[in-house]
Amino acid sequence: MRESRKISHTRLGTIAIVKAFLETIKMRVKRKNALDPWWQRDLFRLNHRKSTQIVLVNDETGEEWTMHIEYLYENCFNAFL
Repeated sequence: MRESRKISHTRLGTIAIVKAFLETIKMRVKRKNALDPWWQRDLFRLNHRKSTQIVLVNDETGEEWTMHIEYLYENCFNAFL
């Protein structure tokens, strides 16, 4: 069998962001009014950005990556390795 390809940093970041988004999907509620910030429970933090740590594990090799996901605003994230 051929060796599996190395996973790129872009792919790792995308996987981590999707995982963080799906973990918080139950807390998300659509706003009734776009001007009302309190109708959406979207990890908003006053005066700083919400950051979450996600650990990804490669089942084949056992390799682990720790990703830090930063929530910027509604449906917008940064991922740091």
